[in-house]
Amino acid sequence: AEGEFEPVEPTTTPINTNLNRYADLVLTVTGAPILGPNGERSGDSGPVVLTPDGTPVGGRVTAADPTSTYQVTIPDDFTGTFYLRVIDLQDGMVPAVKATTSDESWSRQGALREGESTLAWQIPAEPGSTIIIEVSHADVTATTGAYSVSAGPELPTDSDGAAPDGIYDDLVPGGGSQKSFLPLIR
Repeated sequence: AEGEFEPVEPTTTPINTNLNRYADLVLTVTGAPILGPNGERSGDSGPVVLTPDGTPVGGRVTAADPTSTYQVTIPDDFTGTFYLRVIDLQDGMVPAVKATTSDESWSRQGALREGESTLAWQIPAEPGSTIIIEVSHADVTATTGAYSVSAGPELPTDSDGAAPDGIYDDLVPGGGSQKSFLPLIR
């Protein structure tokens, strides 16, 4: 009958033809965290939360997103010296950092000192307080830079060149060093 066919007998003859097939696939991911290129959360989610145990979180500077914001809360039972670190600098990164307590009772800002590769600051360790950290590139014209940021108990490698409660810090705008003195206004 027309349209009918007889089955072909099986054979052991190898096929020498490439049978690869290609197709487009569209995936939709739901429930994933929404992170920007610097690791910050978009929208109203707020800054990236650092764990207070010194675990580093990667960050980067781009022309579109030159500043990243992080926060860390000092544990209620913490005693000792607490440090903020910006380490693992890559792609010409020279970090400029601003750290402020959430109640704005303490603030410090500055940049990496010339010839150093790690920024480590002693910060107030008042149990339960939250520190807001902004990291950017000291060179405002920079379009790239990568780093890691962490906060936690003092490590043997931590060395803060300025007193933690000093009213000045070394700033390195454009690679030169200058002191910034701020008046005390009450």
